[in-house]
Amino acid sequence: KPATFPLCSCNCCPLMSVELPGGQKAESQVYIDCPGCLIPHFKYQENGEHIYNLHPKKCCGGFCIACNIFKGKGVLYMPFYFHDPHTKDVIGGEYDDPSTPQIRKLWAGLAMECCTTADNFAITFPPGVDG
Repeated sequence: KPATFPLCSCNCCPLMSVELPGGQKAESQVYIDCPGCLIPHFKYQENGEHIYNLHPKKCCGGFCIACNIFKGKGVLYMPFYFHDPHTKDVIGGEYDDPSTPQIRKLWAGLAMECCTTADNFAITFPPGVDG
């Protein structure tokens, strides 16, 4: 079932569901929210309730990813921060703080990155999330 966004008419916004071991579906969903398809956005829901938005820090009025070529951000890695769906604020910290809850793809080395489809991620969860 596609998620929709008024600015996006490409119909490229799939719904991902979480499946637990044994085939049981979890009561959570992740929508890939595509406002114009310029910056990846994700919406996380549990039991139909919108819990988080996940997206990188933005600039240029929200149309670009805020890069820092001197630190590699946006070039070598791109952290996705947890945002409150109502206030749009970053949850649990500030942008560019390594202790702020985020999902970040890790560089696995040239051979792994070029020759496989495997990915490694580091996840720092927001306060109050049960693990």
